[in-house]
Amino acid sequence: MKVIIFRDYKEENWHSMEVYADELIRHLRLLKISGLYIQAHVTLPTLSALFPSSKKYMRQFFRYIVNPMGSWFQHGDIFHITDHANTQLIPALDPSRTIVTCHDLTAPYWMMEHVPLTAKKRIRHAVERWRLDFLKRAAGIIAVSHATKQHIVDALGIPASKITVIPEGVDELFYRVTEKLKLRNGIKRLRLPNKYILHVGTTYYNKNIEGLLRIFFTLAKKDSELYLVKSGDPWTPEQENMIQTSGFSKRVWHMGFVATSDLPIIYSLARVLIQPSFAEGFGFPVLEAMACGCPVVVSDIPAMHEMVRDAGLYIDPSPTKQHIREITALIASPAKRKAMALLGYRRAATYSWEKTAKKTYALYAKVAQGRK
Repeated sequence: MKVIIFRDYKEENWHSMEVYADELIRHLRLLKISGLYIQAHVTLPTLSALFPSSKKYMRQFFRYIVNPMGSWFQHGDIFHITDHANTQLIPALDPSRTIVTCHDLTAPYWMMEHVPLTAKKRIRHAVERWRLDFLKRAAGIIAVSHATKQHIVDALGIPASKITVIPEGVDELFYRVTEKLKLRNGIKRLRLPNKYILHVGTTYYNKNIEGLLRIFFTLAKKDSELYLVKSGDPWTPEQENMIQTSGFSKRVWHMGFVATSDLPIIYSLARVLIQPSFAEGFGFPVLEAMACGCPVVVSDIPAMHEMVRDAGLYIDPSPTKQHIREITALIASPAKRKAMALLGYRRAATYSWEKTAKKTYALYAKVAQGRK
């Protein structure tokens, strides 16, 4: 069986999509199944590398023109599009042998209901809806969570029987770092404060970064030693303004994009990871934090319940005073953090890329058999 995996261009900077494609390809090959050949594809990657993400019109040209044209000439038994943002490739492929992984429908469906729309955003959402409509043609759809599956059914009207839930995994490099020398060196090299809460990821609307900042400002008023550490996308202008006018700007530390090898240290030293998202399809940072023994505080939404279960503290995206008291108590109590960290570690251990690869191959085999 020859499987062609259609992944994103690296220049588009979709980190979580890169992780998913890399780990899936690696672990499918590690299965060592006789006759299984995995080939990754994007069209003209060397040419694409000349145009960074800042060249938005060129990036759209590659996404909607170059990649579909190149995909037309690919031949395989199964086609797997690893990012639902590339469903425009389906007409260039044979839909009866095409599988698409859908990570979430935050854009455009959640944003259409919750984010003020400019004319430019309305056009972009219309294009995204047109693109996602091609999901209906796919032979099979992988949803990374039951929450995402339900959203696909509700938003697109696709039968649930066509959707297979296959959660993502967590890399083996995410573990609780306990070596004192490694931790001391990490603190010095990464300039980490002694006491901090953590957020890792993007600053999109659904991440509720403004809510995260308000939580921190409330906590910081009562704890003069507490910092907020952020890794990932830079602040938006509005978020930067909130920080600068808060009176706590010196205790907000943005690290930028951190090397993956450094993330276990950052997770291991954090008092808690706070993820107060309005909407999620999965949540890599939460899973990584639990694997590293970092207690997690997450929003009370379906995807987080599905992933975390009883291993975290749930809050409203706009936390109540009671929620703030619970976060404060968790940060202040080593015993509570240790107990939650143990639950999180056990929960994270139920996720693995090997399981993801095995279930994905089973779907390949099912679609291939159905064609016969």
